[in-house]
Amino acid sequence: DYARHNGIARCSVKLFEGNCDVGNITSDELIRELNFLFARGCNMVIPCSFRYSAGGADDLGLGSDWWKDYRKISGYIKRMSWLNSTGTNNPDACVLCSDEHLPRATVENLYKKRYTFNYLTFDDLLSRARAEDGHIFIDRYKYDVVLIDPRLRLTSDIVVQLGHFVTSGGLMYRGNAFGSFMEKNAKKKSSYFDGETNDALRFTKITKSGCTFFVLINEGDRDIEGYLITDISCAAEDFDAVSGNIKRLCCAMCDGGFSYKVRIPSHSAKVIGIDPGALPKIAEEDEPSLTQIRAIGGTAEFTYSSDYADRVILTAVEIGKVASVEVNGCEVGRMLFKPYELDITEHMKDGENVIEVHGASGVAVRMYKNK
Repeated sequence: DYARHNGIARCSVKLFEGNCDVGNITSDELIRELNFLFARGCNMVIPCSFRYSAGGADDLGLGSDWWKDYRKISGYIKRMSWLNSTGTNNPDACVLCSDEHLPRATVENLYKKRYTFNYLTFDDLLSRARAEDGHIFIDRYKYDVVLIDPRLRLTSDIVVQLGHFVTSGGLMYRGNAFGSFMEKNAKKKSSYFDGETNDALRFTKITKSGCTFFVLINEGDRDIEGYLITDISCAAEDFDAVSGNIKRLCCAMCDGGFSYKVRIPSHSAKVIGIDPGALPKIAEEDEPSLTQIRAIGGTAEFTYSSDYADRVILTAVEIGKVASVEVNGCEVGRMLFKPYELDITEHMKDGENVIEVHGASGVAVRMYKNK
């Protein structure tokens, strides 16, 4: 967050450095660690324990059972890093800090209440920012709310600068309840998530070259379901950062503008992009309805008819590490991380089918039929 308003293109972090047990990390745990970093603005990952060796207990390279799938993981890292670089995260406030200390405890409630912020140091406030018309301007950012940890000692120069900001219409708060203050005093958001989050959702609105992306990362152990509400009157697309595939989304009109149904599995990320050159697709939800579930250990025998179901989605109930999927004796794909789903429609035949998931303790076959 500090790097963003300083115009720094890259914010790097070393991952798995000095961890003697990294060889036991599953691909799902790796994605969980990556999403933790992406939710906080990181856009360059340096995995210190990846080695081109024969493997070993501390090797995340050839010693991992998911190493041959690393191209898929690296594609995810590349796309999420692209989203986090050279764009703006449209923060709701800035948090004042010294050059030596970034407040942590007081900002925790901001994250839980889904308010985004950037840190603003004393030095930047005095040397690079300007207070004008109720805003603090610095580079491509402007802030109309300044939050201050009560333990910070303010110099006379800082007090004068903040005085210009407040007297021109800016909003300032000094205390411990950042989140509660924002709820009571900040202006209503034009884009937000409507649904129960269990305080586990990180919601960021990113603008890159005039295009808007919403990044929703679930850091909890339960799935999150709800609606993305936005007043942007352009078409929305589901941007799959794992595969790079894009799917146009349907929406409904609501009081806040347009409503898009969203599901974010536990410890997963959902990216929705806005196409400024197209109008919203207003229609009934085009998600297919669930018509059948079967779960029989790691193998399912499934009767399929192409006249009845448009899609067949395979969902593994529980994964130990990487799971490979076979349909009628042929390998059709591998599951690396949540939500452990695979579209196997094109591999199904009319009549009886045998589906096997190696590496999972249970498998559910879901047949969908469009409404």
